[in-house]
Amino acid sequence: MKKFVTVIISFLILFIFLTLNYLLWDKENLLKLRDNDRIEQNWLRGQNLSLQNTVEQLERSMKDLNTQNDSQKDKIVELEQQLSKAFEKENESLKTIQLQKEALNHYKPFIKDKLESVIEKWFADINSSRLEQSISHMDKDFKLWGKSYDIDQYIMFISRIKNIEIIKEPTDGMEPFEILTDQEDPYEVRTRISVLVALQKDLEQEIQEIKKGSNILELVFRYDTDSANWLIKSVSTLASGKP
Repeated sequence: MKKFVTVIISFLILFIFLTLNYLLWDKENLLKLRDNDRIEQNWLRGQNLSLQNTVEQLERSMKDLNTQNDSQKDKIVELEQQLSKAFEKENESLKTIQLQKEALNHYKPFIKDKLESVIEKWFADINSSRLEQSISHMDKDFKLWGKSYDIDQYIMFISRIKNIEIIKEPTDGMEPFEILTDQEDPYEVRTRISVLVALQKDLEQEIQEIKKGSNILELVFRYDTDSANWLIKSVSTLASGKP
């Protein structure tokens, strides 16, 4: 009987010991689990905070992009308006130029006296040795017999002409001054003129472009929009009877 009681008591003590040991082990596991949970929660909070920061940054970037997009749209609209105005202005300019060309073409048959006056003034300056003044009747890129001249070269060339004047009477059935009909550029007028030329006595052999006596010249006039005057663009010699 005593042995039985002793066994029972020993068993109870062992059971209590095991139970306490288990409870201690379970508590330790619970503490570790709680620590692990806390660490995991802290990590999750950190991740959540990082994600929130990323989301906020993306939202700010999106907002900036939307602002830039709106700004670009405004610029595009402004550029389209400017382009539209430029096209309108260009069309107006083209219409104005076309009207000017039509007006000049219509006006050409009526400017014979004007062009003849320019020629007579040019000849008068040459005949009076006002050579520097005579160049004022020339276009900025004028050519004489296919050659370009600067001022000094022009004066040297023209000084060889002693006298030049329009022949007032018809020659070989041609009028002394005619406007040719095959006009291409509305700002230019081709003319044919009969002239009588006298060269400086000692220089007659030095000038090949024009001869002493009767000559038929072709003068091309260009309308200068800046000065609103007709200027001489080119001078050349025509064979007798050449249109």
